[in-house]
Amino acid sequence: MKYTIDPAVLEKYNITLEEFLWLFLNRKNVNTKQLTDSLVSKGIVDRSVLDSTKPILSDKSSAFISSVLLDSDKSVKNKDAEFEELAKEMQELYPKGRKSGTTYYWRGSLIEITKKLKTLVVKYNIELNKEKILEATKSYVQSFNGDYTKMRLLKYFILKTDRDADGNIEIKSDLMTLVQNSGQEDTDNDWTSRTI
Repeated sequence: MKYTIDPAVLEKYNITLEEFLWLFLNRKNVNTKQLTDSLVSKGIVDRSVLDSTKPILSDKSSAFISSVLLDSDKSVKNKDAEFEELAKEMQELYPKGRKSGTTYYWRGSLIEITKKLKTLVVKYNIELNKEKILEATKSYVQSFNGDYTKMRLLKYFILKTDRDADGNIEIKSDLMTLVQNSGQEDTDNDWTSRTI
């Protein structure tokens, strides 16, 4: 059975998502100790040393939750092969090996690149055009003329999240900037090249 919980409906009934989920689990008579034991045995959560019935969520737990929600979204559901194919083609346009001075690989893993593409589609309601994506990726890599010191890793070219000095989240996608601005000509605004 598929469940949909609409934030507008929750607001209409003056209830939070957390309150609703608590009610839902209690209606199903969920045994929280058994649930915790099951999640611990699957390696999804750890057990609290202070309260054995309470699970401790790690970064791995958060990543798992994100993956389930991401893969459940209708815009990416049943499209794994398409996303993997696009990810492979993008990887082929990037240099091989590690970025100089780091332990990070330019192309990343197929899993992380596929997930970045899915995240871009789901979180920002974007429809990907394969040809435009590949052209933007090729153009981006070529723009560095072989000097990749300032080039982003493929995963960060697709989507990068940073925090500013005030703790605000800033989202960047060089990929989408190039796709959305394709066809525009660069103008030479360097005042030193003009003669008077």
